Amino acid sequence: MKPLFLPIALATSTLLTACMGSDSGSKKDSQVDAGLENNTKTQVVSTESHNIYVPSGMDDITIGDEYLNGHVFGAGSSLGDASSLLKESEETEEKKASIQAFAVSQESPKVISLGNRDLVSFAAARDASSIESKAQDIIENIEDVLSDFGTTSSIFKQNLASTNEIVTGYIFETDTETTATDIVNKILGGAALSPDADDNELDNPAESLEDELTSQKFEVFIGVLFVPSSDFEESISEENISEERMFAANVTTGTDKVVILGAVVPTELAPAYSGLSKGVASTSNIGAKGAAPTTTSETFTIPQETPKVDFLFVIDNSGSMSDDQATISNAADTFFKTISGQTLDYRLATITTDSSELRDSSEDGGFTSSEDEFKLDVKPGTYGSATETGIYFAEEALKDASKGDDSTGTVIDEGYPRAGAALSIIMFTDEPDFYNDISSRNSGTTFDAADNLFIDRNYQVYGILNEYRSESRDDGYVDLINNTNGSYADIRNLQALERIMEQMALESSTASSPVKLTKTPISTSLQVTKNGSPVVKNADNGWQYNEGNKTLSFYGDASLSPNDDVKVNYLYMSEESE
Repeated sequence: MKPLFLPIALATSTLLTACMGSDSGSKKDSQVDAGLENNTKTQVVSTESHNIYVPSGMDDITIGDEYLNGHVFGAGSSLGDASSLLKESEETEEKKASIQAFAVSQESPKVISLGNRDLVSFAAARDASSIESKAQDIIENIEDVLSDFGTTSSIFKQNLASTNEIVTGYIFETDTETTATDIVNKILGGAALSPDADDNELDNPAESLEDELTSQKFEVFIGVLFVPSSDFEESISEENISEERMFAANVTTGTDKVVILGAVVPTELAPAYSGLSKGVASTSNIGAKGAAPTTTSETFTIPQETPKVDFLFVIDNSGSMSDDQATISNAADTFFKTISGQTLDYRLATITTDSSELRDSSEDGGFTSSEDEFKLDVKPGTYGSATETGIYFAEEALKDASKGDDSTGTVIDEGYPRAGAALSIIMFTDEPDFYNDISSRNSGTTFDAADNLFIDRNYQVYGILNEYRSESRDDGYVDLINNTNGSYADIRNLQALERIMEQMALESSTASSPVKLTKTPISTSLQVTKNGSPVVKNADNGWQYNEGNKTLSFYGDASLSPNDDVKVNYLYMSEESE
């Protein structure tokens, strides 16, 4: 194969200052400061058609072949101590626990040169192939490539703009010890970015370091932006996509291009990079070539009332779910630990895929904040109907006659969701949804994933599903989740369920956050202070950003209290900045 390297330039991003109006509310003071001096720390790399924003200081390796052009980046956290722990240990669980404890203790992983390469990320672009029509096609290619030398367990999958943008996360276990750099090379050299390549090998790969940490278990995050040329102008019309989306505001001509971002980090060190790894894979970091971002700031005064969030779990109680119910009950520890790490007033309830009746093992009401009661409620047994339809019975439970519905459901009848509370629904099933089968015997209506009670009342839907059956059957779950800005993961990989439950708790609990941005930020540019002091991006003692609803949530020592002042500086793309 003859290499053909396309021109790539590394440059400092041009920053503009936005002069915007301000608005405020009685409990949330959100304003955009005019004349703000930008203090974000990003750098931009360029492909032929796009700018991609990454954290400043990440070491940059140019990679490419005749199909793609892009960059590989490395980051380390002064990991000498942790690296030596692993290299000199006997790989025991105790030693790995010590490594993880060290990683968590690193408040702000220092982005340094590749001398201590722990996290490896990439940004690359290529022309779309003739068989690709949406981002899902590229994600499936990546999963096929990874399956050739390991197993993937999906942590989450989030569609951000119809079929054109997807961000995913996996636990990936390799057959033999390897490095994060090797995994990146396989992804970039395989069908994911070079579907027409003969040997699936990059002509110019990134090289692993001699002292780079090796492992068999990694966390992998991938973001895909698919830019089709056919019917492109119609697809970005105001009726279809909000102008606040980068995709609509900044990519103005169809290019038949695929842009893929990613990050790979050994699981032992993943807690130290919980902010960076998912952040660098976000499609919000992609802009059109030549367009400059705008810098802005928003401030928030935290209200007196503790944010409320209510959860409704919909559990499949058919005959195939015995092991799954036991696993989710065991994984409840992780879910409760995650939501308890925030300042939240939360309640949880459970129904099944064949009934809208609230489960109530303690006979004190269906909603509870008790972990012990929840663990019992999520194990309803396996004697339920084989015609499972979580959407139908969730809808029945949430109907409200006072809002014009034909009945009042069990959730509403019990007084939920509470006034001022966000409601998140989490579907847990190994089968597609059979809404239309059930409905034909009752109301006779069919389910419209784009026009329904969940969307009308701003309920976010999440799912732990059989991805293969749900995506291939187009059964309603995936479309509903996408249309409510939720995410889903794969129930077939129960070994990853604890990590999935953690991710679901992180994402769904953000719906009640008082820190909601007015623009779609370049996620790598976010800078946060609380009461004037910097706050790090970390899921244990810091903040996390949820792209689905543009909110920030705060955890551990960084949890918010009434009257706290939070300031968020960031870059965003706008039509005015082109």
